Amino acid sequence: MTDPGRAERAGAPAGPPAEPAGSPPTASAGPASEVRARPERLRRWSALVAGALVLISVVVTLVSSRASNGERFGAADRIALFGIGLLLAVAVLQLRRPTLVADRRGLRVRNLGGERVVPWQLVRAVSVPGRALWAQLDLVEDETVPLLAVQVADGARTVATVRALRDLLARYGATQ
Repeated sequence: MTDPGRAERAGAPAGPPAEPAGSPPTASAGPASEVRARPERLRRWSALVAGALVLISVVVTLVSSRASNGERFGAADRIALFGIGLLLAVAVLQLRRPTLVADRRGLRVRNLGGERVVPWQLVRAVSVPGRALWAQLDLVEDETVPLLAVQVADGARTVATVRALRDLLARYGATQ
């Protein structure tokens, strides 16, 4: 069974669980007053890949004794090999960064490049275009803000999050 509540909606309506697996469902009535989202599937995969990169860099560091040209690897070379593996793992872990928090004041969107606060008055729609991998905010004046925290790969969680965001937009957004 998929858990659509991973979007961590506070005050979610009764129905499908709104908390992580193993938590009792919230039984409060009414629409969510806050929506939180993170790309759960991407977070799991990035942690696995980062761990594998560290493991591979340790193994390569330990078994490397000669370069392809016959030169011996010194301590500095081995430290550099391990350091490159660590840097790659840290880069992969940056994929865990995207976060979305939406409440009556607006949306706080943290993507890979930075954080942005978007007031509801600027939001025209919350959409998931055709073959998109994540949801986006459609703003006034035809601007868009990608919501990397709301990944299509998260399935039912994405649907629940987009619906909750649309509810908040209907409640707090500018009248059109």
